[in-house]
Amino acid sequence: MRALLLLFALLSATPAAAHPAVSIVVDSQGNLYYSDLEQVFRVTPRGVRSVAVPKVHTHELHIDADDNLFGEDSDYEGGDRYSHAVWRRSSSGRIFTVIPRRPGFSMTDYSFVRDDAGNMYIAVGKEIHRRTPAGRTTVLARGLTEIRRMHALRDGTLFVHDVPAIKRISREGVVTTVLPNVGNDRHDVMGLFSDPAGNPLLCGLHEPRGKAAGRRGKRDRGGAIHRAMGTDRRRGDAERAVVGAGSGRRAASGETGAVMGTGRR
Repeated sequence: MRALLLLFALLSATPAAAHPAVSIVVDSQGNLYYSDLEQVFRVTPRGVRSVAVPKVHTHELHIDADDNLFGEDSDYEGGDRYSHAVWRRSSSGRIFTVIPRRPGFSMTDYSFVRDDAGNMYIAVGKEIHRRTPAGRTTVLARGLTEIRRMHALRDGTLFVHDVPAIKRISREGVVTTVLPNVGNDRHDVMGLFSDPAGNPLLCGLHEPRGKAAGRRGKRDRGGAIHRAMGTDRRRGDAERAVVGAGSGRRAASGETGAVMGTGRR
C-alpha cells in the first residue's frame, strides 16, 4: 500500500510532456526501488532512502524472484542518435552489465515486462512478441494501434495501453478491450501496474478525478479506486483507474516495456 501511495505521488510530480520513469518495484524484504532518471533509489520499509544504482538514465525496472534488480541506461547522443545498455543489481548490491552499450533507443530483443515463467513481452510496431527464457520468440498479438504501457500478471495475462484503450491479452493471444477510451494522448496513462489481487491499475496526469472499471468493464467515477487503495478520494491529483482482471492472482513482480511494478507482497 505504501508503494502505491508513493507511486502516485511520484507520478503526479512528473511533467506530462516528458518521458518519465515508469516503474516502481518492491523486493521480498519490502525495499522499494524507483528512478529519477539520474539514479535509482532504494527506500527501506522504515523510510530510509539511499542510491541503489548511481549515474543511470533509467525509465523501466524489473525485479525477479531472487531480488535481482534490472534496468536500462539510455543515453541521447545528439541528432537522432541514442544508445542504451542494460544493468543488473544483485540482492547484495553488486552491479553487473547484462547488455553492453549499443546503438538505438528501443529494444526489440529484451524487455522488463515479464511473467513468473520468465517470458518477456516486447512491443514491436503494432505487434506484441513473447520471448521465452530460452530465447524463442513468437508473436502473441497483432493488429494493435499504438502500444504504450504494458503489464504482465504472474500467469502471463497481459494488460496493454493501446492508445486510446486498455486491452487485455490472454496467454493464448486473445485480445479484448476493457476500457475503450482512456485518452488519445500517449501520456494519458503514465503507468500500468497491478494490486496484490491481480487487478491492473493505471495512473495518468490529466484528470484530477479517478476512474474505475469492474470485471465487466463498467466505469465508475471517483470513489472506487480510492476505496480499493484505502485512501481518501479527496487526496491526490492523479487520474487513477482500476480494471478487474478476474484472475485472483497476484501481480507480476516487476515490469515494463512500459510498465509499473509494485513487486511481491
